[in-house]
This record gives sequence, C-alpha cells and structure tokens, in this order.
Amino acid sequence: MGLVGAHVVLVGVTASRTHVVTASLADKASTANLRRWMLDGDVPILRVNAAGILAKLPGQGQADQVARVLAHDEEVRHLYMTAVTSRVCAVDWTTAGRIVSQPASYGPRADFLATRFAREALNPGTLAPAGAPRSCCGS
Repeated sequence: MGLVGAHVVLVGVTASRTHVVTASLADKASTANLRRWMLDGDVPILRVNAAGILAKLPGQGQADQVARVLAHDEEVRHLYMTAVTSRVCAVDWTTAGRIVSQPASYGPRADFLATRFAREALNPGTLAPAGAPRSCCGS
C-alpha cells in the first residue's frame, strides 16, 4: 500500500477517526491492498483494521465485502464489535469484550446499551466522509 504499509495496520485495533483519515487518503492500489488484507490477512488485527478503513471509503463499493467479512470472520467480527462497543459505550476494552461475548449477562444494563447504540446509529458525526456507508455499528 503506497500510503500506509501493513506494519501500520498491524499495530493494534485502530480508532474510527484513524480509519476515516486513512480512507480519505487511499488510492486504488491502497484500496486493493486493504481488500486483500481484509480477506486474506494472516492475523485478525490486520483484517479488522483493513475492514474498518474500507468501511469508511466514500461510496458503496466496499460495503458489501466488509459486511460479508463481518458476517463470516468471527475473529474480525469480535474485534470490530469490541472496538465499537468500547467507543460507543465509553467502557474499557475488557468490559466491551465481555459485552460482545456475553450480551445476555448485561441484561440489567440493556436500557443503557440500547440508548448508546441508538444515539450512535442516529449520529451524523459518525458517518464516513462524502456520504460513504457506515461501517457495521459505526466503528
């Protein structure tokens, strides 16, 4: 990838804002590398960060592929949902991972969680640039 190498995408699960900025700078070659990493990356961190960046690209071109990866790659889905839950619910990574892994155990907090995710779904500030598709849950 001309703009960002795989080593940058591998540092850890990156923030939503980082994905937006990186997506705004991606060219065709970068997009092709991101797609390849999302589908075939050796480690989940690479796949989830690539998916997060692709989800922020303008237009609908990558939305279906990102959605398919989130539906079929359990490791990527878990990391992605944990990152979104941590950000949206303002909880630490460990708590967010537990919410994602065991949502029924958070039944007493269902109102809180539902309110946070409803606000996120309606928040135009979490939209990707230029009317691009939202990522799953806005990560």
